[in-house]
Amino acid sequence: MGPAGGNASCDPIIGESALKKSLGLQLSSEQQNILKAFRLGRIAHAYLFSGPRIEISLNTALWFGKLLNCTSPLDDHGPCLECISCTKIERRVHPDVMIWSPRGALRVIRIEDVREIQGSAYYKPF
Repeated sequence: MGPAGGNASCDPIIGESALKKSLGLQLSSEQQNILKAFRLGRIAHAYLFSGPRIEISLNTALWFGKLLNCTSPLDDHGPCLECISCTKIERRVHPDVMIWSPRGALRVIRIEDVREIQGSAYYKPF
């Protein structure tokens, strides 16, 4: 319990990413494949992250966004997770990273949604 009987805060631990790196925590196979393509300069023009568990797809997509925008990427583990770009992406406020998923009960992609995405693609990067 936190102060005044409330729940304890779940703030991130300072230096958590450095601890993960020092412990040698492994990247997922998807992250390893993306990191290999990144190192070889073979990033595709588009990626689609999907699967039965949306949180796994979302985490991989966010990690990829961090890798592409990180100001201090690590050779063995991808993004640093601590620079301004990585932290903005984690908070979902980075102007160059857009998260989109189908809406509604049918979970379909509407043409209006595609047009909206296309329109936002014309903005210059941050």
